[in-house]
Amino acid sequence: RMKLKVYRYSTSPDSTLGIMYDMTDTPTFLCYTLEDTFHEEKIYGETRIPQGEYILKLHAMGSFHERYGKRFGAMHKGMIHVTDVPGFSYILIHCGNTKDDTHGCLLLGDGTMQNATEEGQVIQSTKAYRRVYKHIVDNLSDEPTTLEYINVA
Repeated sequence: RMKLKVYRYSTSPDSTLGIMYDMTDTPTFLCYTLEDTFHEEKIYGETRIPQGEYILKLHAMGSFHERYGKRFGAMHKGMIHVTDVPGFSYILIHCGNTKDDTHGCLLLGDGTMQNATEEGQVIQSTKAYRRVYKHIVDNLSDEPTTLEYINVA
């Protein structure tokens, strides 16, 4: 059973930066992450999901699925969907660089720009997405794959 964790290490008024690890056996760094920021009251498309553990599933319908199927070809089996998030729907893991790309979802990158004095962002998102997507999809099994979000800061 695969167990992933995102450690949210920097929160600004606009964005949240994190680091994703595969914790299944030995902790293994996968990539950097970018999400929307925390809001006490949810603002649609501008609020990160609550800290907690969620089950990942493949979501093989909708416009993201169609676009990623064309973009990534045979590698694409469906969008990685973070399920059963109270008050949220269709939280996906996908490509993007800035908070404008998140809309409540989790973006992946191979590098990051700090969000203390500027707008946070991830870089080389497509490269990171290809690698992490393949890692997750190749390791999906009958046992639930989980993603836990942990607020460090």
